[in-house]
Amino acid sequence: MAFCLDDINYLQDAETLNGVLYTLIRTYEEYPGTRMGVIATLSDVHRDLKAELDACVTSVFQPAEISFDPYTAGEMCAILKERAVQGLYPGVLSAEMLDFVVTQTIAPWDLRVGLDLIKWSVLLAEAVGRKEVRREDVCAAYEHSRYVHLACTVRTLSAAEKRLLRRGLPVGEGADAALVFEFL
Repeated sequence: MAFCLDDINYLQDAETLNGVLYTLIRTYEEYPGTRMGVIATLSDVHRDLKAELDACVTSVFQPAEISFDPYTAGEMCAILKERAVQGLYPGVLSAEMLDFVVTQTIAPWDLRVGLDLIKWSVLLAEAVGRKEVRREDVCAAYEHSRYVHLACTVRTLSAAEKRLLRRGLPVGEGADAALVFEFL
């Protein structure tokens, strides 16, 4: 059996990370004859996963690193186009608007922003009764979508970590701080 932990960096604290991995790699103890392979993807290239693992985990879990280059602009465009074709009715997201979505995705160089941007742009157009996405929909959606990674990260924090973050944020100093508060 293979188990994939996509974006394992969202398991913020070492205790959770070790608990999840230990449970998976020791499955054979509870279910004799079971063989488990664990694949973990990590999008934070600066994080040293091995340094965070307990000895009881590393005795069995011996990860091998495989690095993948970031998507090129062309690859991002192709992925977003394919998602739009698969998920939307024809004409909802014109080629011009798709190009604009790609431009907004390349700015932070995060494909998740583009995927979220398509979703929110369509929802905004639909909310006002239009069957096609306009530039103003994409611009309005970008204000939310550009923080998709931040929102996911903040959701993984414990209550104590969120309280600490609230104390350290400058109140009223810019839209970014206000948006972090929104996610808390």
